[in-house]
Amino acid sequence: MGYNGFNRLVIPISGTVLIMEYFLGFLEVKL
Repeated sequence: MGYNGFNRLVIPISGTVLIMEYFLGFLEVKL
């Protein structure tokens, strides 16, 4: 598994974390 494969694995994970944090912040604002 080279650097490219590693990037392909890490980017979706960090993107999911960003979306979750954005969603949680949105919920806090609504409450």
